[in-house]
Amino acid sequence: YELCLQPDIPNKVRQEIKGVILNHRKTTYEALKDMKYLEIILYESLRKYPTVPFIDRICIEDYKLPNSNFMIEKDTLVYIPVFGLHYDSKYFPNPKKFDSKRFSDENKNRFHEYAFIPFGKGPRSCIGARFGFLTNKFGLAHILSEIVKSTKTPVPMEYGTKGFLISSKRRLPIGFKEL
Repeated sequence: YELCLQPDIPNKVRQEIKGVILNHRKTTYEALKDMKYLEIILYESLRKYPTVPFIDRICIEDYKLPNSNFMIEKDTLVYIPVFGLHYDSKYFPNPKKFDSKRFSDENKNRFHEYAFIPFGKGPRSCIGARFGFLTNKFGLAHILSEIVKSTKTPVPMEYGTKGFLISSKRRLPIGFKEL
């Protein structure tokens, strides 16, 4: 969606992909690891459009919140608001803006590690996160050479309210053409 709205981003990613593939001679795991700009674009996409709005956990022992008198009792179901964290301006200034520099090497340590949790965090994080991220990187590396904004791409994005996963209320057409 964001790549359709900001054509300078796919152009920059295309240049990176071409350079990396030329250097590695084919799309390998090592080549995908070298696609740093594509990686930060994926991270920013996961921040702005997480797959789930919240993560649920069960408290395994009584826990007193620091600097308060509030106690979370053992066996309490706790909901962690992924969407809320990813859009919190305390961690991500101007959170509605798709910022391709937000996850650059210079900036990625400017927010708390638990403010960005598209796959959860810690021992209960998503077991398929690495594989999912890698396959997304691989797929985007192949299709970005053909993506353009469709005249029907809706602005702004409207989120659907029916279902567990975050989705668009309307279809999101993306145009493809050979470049």
